[in-house]
Amino acid sequence: MRKIRRFKIPVHLREIYRRAARFPDDLAAAGLPSEKEFFEFVSVLAAEIEPGVVFDSYGKDCAIFTGLDIPQNRMFSAGITTLGPRLEAKIASLEVPAARKIAAIAAFEFMECAVDLIDELVTEEAAKENFVLTDKEVLLEPSLPPSVPSDGAYRPRFLKNAKIYEGENRARALAALLEAVNAAKINVFFADGQPNPRLTTALLVPWLSRKKKGK
Repeated sequence: MRKIRRFKIPVHLREIYRRAARFPDDLAAAGLPSEKEFFEFVSVLAAEIEPGVVFDSYGKDCAIFTGLDIPQNRMFSAGITTLGPRLEAKIASLEVPAARKIAAIAAFEFMECAVDLIDELVTEEAAKENFVLTDKEVLLEPSLPPSVPSDGAYRPRFLKNAKIYEGENRARALAALLEAVNAAKINVFFADGQPNPRLTTALLVPWLSRKKKGK
């Protein structure tokens, strides 16, 4: 099990602004009429991030998901990454709903960068074994408290081509993964059907032999 408790997430201010600018009415309602005010708002949010990652890679004999509807007999990496509890608490504390919505756009962009870190680490590891990565499989999507408006405006991009597991199979697989990578090391827990912190992602990244890819 490898863990990276502390790492720096890049804050792509202009990318976040580009995504938020699709909702000019919300920007205005949030009191963010200019880039300067928007960048200051996002920087305050970024200061609340407490990122952590645990991940590991497994061979074809891995038995973590035995008995579950998860593909077996393959190479893959598995990781859990979180932005910590302070950021979601900060977002939930914002008084104006539009401000919470804009903050959510920023939060999911931060999560995108955290997932990119897993990609970078796993890509390097797989390449040493002459493998490449294939589409992600998601056991847990990041979320925010119910008080944060959600209308699909800010679904993280890494979910676009991913396989999303659902139902009891997902819950059992997630429990197995939490134990396998020791998610408690980064203070990630699951209680009453909800992750804590909510801004947490759990995913599998299958490996594909370069030889098979070339066929």
